[in-house]
Amino acid sequence: MDIGKEWFMGELLDTFCMVVDEYRTGMMDEKVFQDRIFTIADRYARHVGKDVPSKEQMTLFSSPVPE
Repeated sequence: MDIGKEWFMGELLDTFCMVVDEYRTGMMDEKVFQDRIFTIADRYARHVGKDVPSKEQMTLFSSPVPE
């Protein structure tokens, strides 16, 4: 992996961890959390050259979580 790609992936991972920590501590509500996660996913997909599905197609957060 080249240095630029490593840096980018590291930045995305750091950002993801920060967003999750802020959500867990109550610093953001679920809507803001979803928006930020979708933004991270969009940036990753653009970086690796994948088509980015619309938010309506992403059911990750609307699906019930099994217990």
